[in-house]
Amino acid sequence: DGGELGEPVLVGYDGPAMTVGANPDYLVDALHGAGSTEVELSFTEPKRPFLVTAPGDAAYRHLVMPVRLTS
Repeated sequence: DGGELGEPVLVGYDGPAMTVGANPDYLVDALHGAGSTEVELSFTEPKRPFLVTAPGDAAYRHLVMPVRLTS
């Protein structure tokens, strides 16, 4: 239906502004899998995969593929 759904989250970010799209189901899976209330998202550029990690858990890594955003 073209609507957007979202939930505000507290974010600390250091870098240039960018917009990244992700399949919400895959992103939620990555966030839940971290087993933590705090995660780190590592980006290189909007059209490249990004990494989800959990601070304090060096073993947890989840790669998320971005999706193309429509205007």
